[in-house]
Amino acid sequence: MKKLLLLSVVALAMQVPCYAYDAYIGGIYYNLNSTDKTATVTDFLYNSSYNGIAYSGRVVIPQTVEYNNTTYSVTSISDYAFYNCVYLTAVTIPESVTSIGYYAFEACTSLTEVTIPNSVTSIGEWAFFYCTSLTTATIGNSVTSIGYWAFCFCTSLTSVTIGDSVTSIGAGAFLYCSSLVEVKMGNSVTSIEAGAFGDCSSLTELTIPKSVSSIESNAFMSCTSLTAIYVDEENEQYCSMDGVLYTKDMNELIRVPAGNATLVTFNIPEGVISIGSDAFEDCTSLTQVTIPNSVTSIEQDAFYGCTSLTQIYSANATPPSVESSNAFSEVDKETCTLYVPVGCVDAYSQAEYWSAFLNILEYDVTGVQGISNSEKTEVTSVYTLDGKQVSSPQKGINVIRYSDGTVKKVLVK
Repeated sequence: MKKLLLLSVVALAMQVPCYAYDAYIGGIYYNLNSTDKTATVTDFLYNSSYNGIAYSGRVVIPQTVEYNNTTYSVTSISDYAFYNCVYLTAVTIPESVTSIGYYAFEACTSLTEVTIPNSVTSIGEWAFFYCTSLTTATIGNSVTSIGYWAFCFCTSLTSVTIGDSVTSIGAGAFLYCSSLVEVKMGNSVTSIEAGAFGDCSSLTELTIPKSVSSIESNAFMSCTSLTAIYVDEENEQYCSMDGVLYTKDMNELIRVPAGNATLVTFNIPEGVISIGSDAFEDCTSLTQVTIPNSVTSIEQDAFYGCTSLTQIYSANATPPSVESSNAFSEVDKETCTLYVPVGCVDAYSQAEYWSAFLNILEYDVTGVQGISNSEKTEVTSVYTLDGKQVSSPQKGINVIRYSDGTVKKVLVK
């Protein structure tokens, strides 16, 4: 495999430069379509790192260009058009442009600002990858999708406004945007794909609009400053309670914001069936977690990086299934004590992945988990299933928090 890779690199180095443009007008390279009279901004050499010499400073793309007595409408920016133009500082995109191709501005490390007009409907994969000086991005109201890794490694990007027509935020779209503190998400977004906001270590809060119906695993991985995730009350798939993200039916705990330094103990609400992938990832302040009897599965990386976790209380007599050993990765299984129901030590000691804990002790489940008797503890807050706090239990299912920290689902008829 290494030999094949080396031969490929040598072959690439020996290629004769392939000029990619039809016309050079006003300092910009174009490909021209004589049939529909459209022009595409393109690169100096076909998909080549030499394009770094093609553009510098501020580039203003016109809506139309004249060539051989013919007027062409500028409608697109091709793949690699500004690739590796390290001296490009700003670009003005006209309203006539409808698409921005793959890798179009990749590695434009001096580019500081970009406004994507309302005419643009698609932003290709890797389009602004590694634009390390880009500070703000405004995405117009006609864009329907943001491609994979589109703004990945834009480490100076502080704010993003996503237009109301965007339906999909691609995998890794804003991955490693370590300065990103503000995201304004439009009301048409339906899916947030894996790693979309991963490693956005400065992001503190995020609001999920009502339109979102799919959030993939790792969407918010390593967001170490994230203190709260809020969900629009009208969202039909998701809800939040105390800034924690759940499915609407409260059957799955999706994400506990890792940046909440006050999060020392956490009682998972009774009724939660699954602890999702990366649910508690990097919650480094967490020392104790209580898992209710209702939980039957724990997905991969669920407690990854919970380095301060010293006590786990599991109320289920049957050990919940654990998807992989990474579920408790970086939890010290020599010092973290696993408490299980009376008579269940052997079951956990023999269960896959639970057996890695060296200290497994019995505890009285009713003394820690599931107390809802008002003589023993008081109700401190009541929420509807959509995460809205109310003054008293409503007809239907309520999520009730008690003074001892216990959280339960309660049906009021």
